[in-house]
Amino acid sequence: MRHEVALGHKRSPFDGTIGSDREVAFARAPLQKLHDAAKQLAGATVNDAVLTVVAGGLRAWIRDHHGHLGSVRVKIPVSLHHAGDDDGNRDSFFTLALPLGDPDAATRLAAVRAATAARKSDHDAETLDVLMRDLARVSPQLEHLCRRLEASPRTFALNVSNVPGPSRPVAVLGAPVEAVYSIAEIGEHHALRIAVVSLAGQLHFGFCCDPAIVGGIDVLAQGVEAEAAALLAAAR
Repeated sequence: MRHEVALGHKRSPFDGTIGSDREVAFARAPLQKLHDAAKQLAGATVNDAVLTVVAGGLRAWIRDHHGHLGSVRVKIPVSLHHAGDDDGNRDSFFTLALPLGDPDAATRLAAVRAATAARKSDHDAETLDVLMRDLARVSPQLEHLCRRLEASPRTFALNVSNVPGPSRPVAVLGAPVEAVYSIAEIGEHHALRIAVVSLAGQLHFGFCCDPAIVGGIDVLAQGVEAEAAALLAAAR
């Protein structure tokens, strides 16, 4: 829980007043190969690999547009819903700073793996869920304040979600579905959002942004595919 309440002192590169224009981009990566590479290189999960290749894409984009490479804090949604729960969707999240300074993808994977392991060990998402439920019951005004802090661009720069889809090929009216992409709407002062969904052994990355704030989103998408290839190469 201590990881989720700290406010950053630097402005997010994706912070700005959101307009009505949107630009999207797409990227793909092999799920099983990334899973195997992550496990071999750092004992990491495919989710860790997803965050690592996202970090690589962000590194490429920030290097081209801002120059300074430090870290970018991301929000990772976590589903707490279990079969048999009375609630509908029950979601929480945790945040972590993706390391961008190190050029080596395997080194960044190890750092991401350590960060996600700490949050899982401390049950950050579950603790935050309980806290917000308790606050809503005893002090709705305090809960509202915490929600505002939670949504601040100083708390996180962008949202990165990863949702598992069908593991086998699917078809629609007999036509095979070759790819599926999720485009998630951006939020105020968060001009970039990345949504990942899997289908039949492929990871599909969907990028949505306000182009007035986040120009050149194709650089980000290409950087993600390049980082996926770098991780696979490091594992060979």
